[in-house]
Amino acid sequence: MNDGTLGFVTLIGLLALNRLVLSIAGYGTWRALFWGIQFLNLGASIALIIWGLPGLPPGFWLVNWFIALLFMWHIVENNGKRVKHLRQNLAGAQEQREDDDRRSVLRERMRSGGADEPADKTTNPGPPA
Repeated sequence: MNDGTLGFVTLIGLLALNRLVLSIAGYGTWRALFWGIQFLNLGASIALIIWGLPGLPPGFWLVNWFIALLFMWHIVENNGKRVKHLRQNLAGAQEQREDDDRRSVLRERMRSGGADEPADKTTNPGPPA
């Protein structure tokens, strides 16, 4: 296997790794894996811009830039998916805290025998007419 073929297969493998890892549930929580792939993407794009794909004629610099930009796009896409995942986790945690607060208030009311409830319970609007 010559250098050109090895470089091409390596790039295809890195692109496949991006797709495979993004399909794994909880990918955004594995920081080591996330940052490892991000640095691989960045390294591949920088190497393509500086040295180009081995075996590619010098006149095909645009192909090297296109593939480098593809890896940069993967960096942006991965960051977007991680931010979305973290926001969902944060929203879920906030919702859980609110539910826990409501439950603790209800428990306290039940323990106190409903002393916190209003004394006048006769104001029942009934069904709308």
